[in-house]
Amino acid sequence: MARANRQLKILDIISKHDVDTQEELVDYLRSEG
Repeated sequence: MARANRQLKILDIISKHDVDTQEELVDYLRSEG
């Protein structure tokens, strides 16, 4: 379940197509450990 939620969060971040998308993703992954 946690893995699925993590993937959904990643997809949500990617789907934003913000300039800082990659940075947001890196920050999220770091916070998740």
